[in-house]
Amino acid sequence: MFGTLQVAPRPLRGGNPAGRWLVLPMLFWAVGSCAATPAALAANPHAKMLEDNGVTAKDAAATLADVRRYLLHKLHPDRAGRDKISKLIAGLGDASFAVREKSMRALMNMAYVPSSMLVAASKKGDPEIGWRAEKIFKVVEPKNAQVLYAVLGTVVEEKIVGASDAVLGALGDCTSHDLKDVAKRALLVTSRAEDAPLLREAVRGSDPFARIVATAALGKSLGPKCSGDMLPLLDDADAGVALEAALALGNIGDRRCLAALGRLLDAKDLEARVTAAGALAGLTGQKFVFTAYEKNLDVRRKQAQAWLDWIARQGSDVKLHFPLKSTRFILGRTLVCLYAENVVIELDSEGKQTQMFAGLRYPWCAVGLPNGHRLIAWYGSHCVVEYDATGKEVWKQQGSLKGPMSVQRLPNGNTLIAYHSSHRVIEVDRAGKTVWQAAIAGGPGDARRLPNGNTLVTLMDGGKVVELDRAGKVVWELTGLKSPRTAQRLPNGNTLVAEFRRQRAVEFDRGKKEVWSRDGFVNIFDVQRLANGNTLVADSVGVREIDRSGKVLWQPLKGTPRRAGRARRY
Repeated sequence: MFGTLQVAPRPLRGGNPAGRWLVLPMLFWAVGSCAATPAALAANPHAKMLEDNGVTAKDAAATLADVRRYLLHKLHPDRAGRDKISKLIAGLGDASFAVREKSMRALMNMAYVPSSMLVAASKKGDPEIGWRAEKIFKVVEPKNAQVLYAVLGTVVEEKIVGASDAVLGALGDCTSHDLKDVAKRALLVTSRAEDAPLLREAVRGSDPFARIVATAALGKSLGPKCSGDMLPLLDDADAGVALEAALALGNIGDRRCLAALGRLLDAKDLEARVTAAGALAGLTGQKFVFTAYEKNLDVRRKQAQAWLDWIARQGSDVKLHFPLKSTRFILGRTLVCLYAENVVIELDSEGKQTQMFAGLRYPWCAVGLPNGHRLIAWYGSHCVVEYDATGKEVWKQQGSLKGPMSVQRLPNGNTLIAYHSSHRVIEVDRAGKTVWQAAIAGGPGDARRLPNGNTLVTLMDGGKVVELDRAGKVVWELTGLKSPRTAQRLPNGNTLVAEFRRQRAVEFDRGKKEVWSRDGFVNIFDVQRLANGNTLVADSVGVREIDRSGKVLWQPLKGTPRRAGRARRY
């Protein structure tokens, strides 16, 4: 019965399997007091979600007690709570229509209803209960995920310390990529040295994701004293655990991490190889050619051997640069849409062209996927195409909507597309079925699903950047812009915009105040803030990477202008 529930705008049951590990920025600064302030309330983007769902009192900042109460009790109701929910579910099949309706409304309005109880209700054979349980599920499952994200996000935002047990207990409920991401960041923030016994127990457990995030949190919370715990984990069978242990050692300058990182260059998981290579380069300052995504195992191992040989020769003496500035490393490939030439080219870190995609008209957006595939929106051909690593078409979305200008592959496997000419943003599944859509005037040119389930959209003709909730309602907006082409929500909550008619890249904080900008571009179409803090810019001159001062650090397409519509590093 629940096989049709993918109609939810942001299905959150999918995402990475339990064994999938996440690469996230480590947090190395000291964590302050857990007491939140009114200022924190104003700055916390999750405050309204918490208030609306009864996690916090009206106009009150979240506290440690609020977080623990939700994660330990509301997220996992006690016997009395489950009995109350069971009675309401039974009421869905009552002989009285009024009772059935009242029970349904009560369940939909509850702060949390375990999805498992609704699924179980659908299997009891009562068609009335099953039908109503399905409708409730469509409402409460996305809301459950959004509230959980808001609670965990608040731990991160307000640096709430002392909730390690509660966060660990919630890991099993984090089934989407975004929830796993924020859960790990929350555990890193909230863990203290005195939580070490609890974290060690999780590391010894059987849940792969819990083992990985607990390893990261244990290393962070113990700091310089983590070696005794991390060293035995360097040879763990789970590459994610071994990687977190190596990163923890690297961040305290323990060079015994180098050999482990070298071994991880041969990990089966692509992200493990990417992160290990990035960590080695960041720690040592050395640079060797290593193509983490190289399909030919012999070639990849030959490249890795250069690192291994160097570590054997100089690993014991090299000066280490620690802690690592970031552990969110990328493949280092850049896709550039040359719309006037009707081609998309791919460049390596040296600016050398390694791939070309052609055959359709007016490519406007291209993104790289973790599996090595590329997803391209062909504006002139009114379609979105996914290509495998060899350039073969493996998926295509084409319907009645016109002018796709942006595309994003979501963690649940669906695809988000902004159709400028049709004034529509849609989410489609692999079968091409529309599972969510928003009709919005103003010429949507870029759409990106945010971790909180909302969607950030640039309205080129309307001069706005808007954030839409699941119902398509505008819950936040930037106005007064001159033809904004793309917008990226940054990890700190700021929003980076490519403002076409003002020919600039501009960053706004949560209060919509301009905090950074660089101008002087020629028909700027795209900006992307990179993990290293630099910004990738695409305009009619080509593509370039600039630092905060505007200095050009990378500009591969010099000479004759190559008009770049979009460029995306991945």
